[in-house]
Amino acid sequence: MERNLAMESKEHPTSHNLCDTDLAPRLTRRFLTSNKRLQLKGLLKERLIEYGWIEGIKAQCKEMKDTFTGTTQMTANCSSLSVVASVPQSTVSELELKIRAFIDHNIENCEARSSSWTNM
Repeated sequence: MERNLAMESKEHPTSHNLCDTDLAPRLTRRFLTSNKRLQLKGLLKERLIEYGWIEGIKAQCKEMKDTFTGTTQMTANCSSLSVVASVPQSTVSELELKIRAFIDHNIENCEARSSSWTNM
């Protein structure tokens, strides 16, 4: 379900005023302080272990260490993009859906609070 907040704001000019100005920082703060962040980190770790991703990355790092003559920081910089790109797409999609659900839920709560304030 996509939301067009710009259109909703035109229809109800005051309904989002309490939320729009600082919605992103509030969502970020709520996500970082909530239990949801820890749940998603745990889910990510579980999925990466299931797919053998962690073992694969360990093997890749060992191979790079054995063949690369640069510093540890140079090795990390060279491998970080390939490491991120190698996360299974199904895992990325699953986490995106859960994050989107968190955002939608919190936006709806914010809208409900805003509309209750404007109705007073």
